[in-house]
Amino acid sequence: MGRPLSLVPSVRFDDPLNDPALAGFTTGGASAYEREVDEIVKAFYDGHQPDQLQFLIAEAPGATVCVCAIHERPLQGVDPGAMYVGVIGVAAAFRGCYLPTGESLGDFMLTRSLAELFARWTVMPTVWALIDIANTRSQALFSRHAFAHLRTDKYQLWVRPAGLAV
Repeated sequence: MGRPLSLVPSVRFDDPLNDPALAGFTTGGASAYEREVDEIVKAFYDGHQPDQLQFLIAEAPGATVCVCAIHERPLQGVDPGAMYVGVIGVAAAFRGCYLPTGESLGDFMLTRSLAELFARWTVMPTVWALIDIANTRSQALFSRHAFAHLRTDKYQLWVRPAGLAV
């Protein structure tokens, strides 16, 4: 296990376009999927704006800790109104850290993002993600949050059924 943080990061839902907290954001880029996360965050920073974007930024004094983006993206053949977890990224300096409660930063971000979705919708929508086959930590994270692995292509498809509470 990594090191505990002395405080719970402050969080805000915001427009990522040119947000200074995202300038130069990096997970450390040690693997192909970490470099892909860095590229996705940069695309949001540069102006990629999918429908119903919900972008969460967690910060500690003077540092961006982690980010999460969820947006509308139909799940072909399952739910045309589904929401997609476009990215969850923990900044390099905070990889392996956890909250004073013992909760991982990934769990913290996914829980907060799902809770916000639940608050905005009358019923929790279907939520899904594509996870790199090599990213076992992310697979375990989504499994802990009631996502089920449905199939594997280049990426693994993970789906959380509509109607589940957070």
